[in-house]
Amino acid sequence: MANYYYAGVAWSSLFAPDTVGDGPKPAGIKLGGVVVHFANISYGSKRPNVMFAYGGVDVSNYWASNGSAVYSLPIDGGNYSANNQQRGQANVRLQMFANGTYQVLTQKSSVTNWTVADSGTWLPAGDSAANYTCRYVVTELGASTIGNASTGTENQAVAQVSLGSANPYAGGYALAALTGTNADCHGSIVMYLYRQGVLRSTTTINYFCNVNGN
Repeated sequence: MANYYYAGVAWSSLFAPDTVGDGPKPAGIKLGGVVVHFANISYGSKRPNVMFAYGGVDVSNYWASNGSAVYSLPIDGGNYSANNQQRGQANVRLQMFANGTYQVLTQKSSVTNWTVADSGTWLPAGDSAANYTCRYVVTELGASTIGNASTGTENQAVAQVSLGSANPYAGGYALAALTGTNADCHGSIVMYLYRQGVLRSTTTINYFCNVNGN
């Protein structure tokens, strides 16, 4: 047997791949000596039974239906700040890279002075970045300014952008360039990651930017 099947369709087409690596592994279900496993059902939804029981229940109760699994990057729910206690600007960005990694970047004053606040890998092992696109939604939830100062958002992927070659980012910023001015803002950045048009990951981070120009 080269695979397990239900109604002539291989299980690998019925269940989502185990991208995270924590999918249930029923010890008695193997192919070539390797335990069969797919994405944990907690990441997606149940498909109809495949008439194969393990532990007294159909295996469809363990694994997410193919196309239903949605994951979050480890930074999901994280809070990131950029505080600048002099005239200038403060930024927080989330950037996806075509090399399969991501970074949360913070910046104070100089446009070249970026610090990596967090980083990791978004591309599953053995996959190609050319299969993926992403888009961002940036929402400024609150802001205040004193004097000639400003706040705002930036977004290089309002619509889906291919990650095969592009390195799109999105973020929020505060700007107070003159003495006596102040600016602060806070908001959220949501990143949606798609594989061949199917949503695979939703990740949200929160940002806070402050510039004290006094």
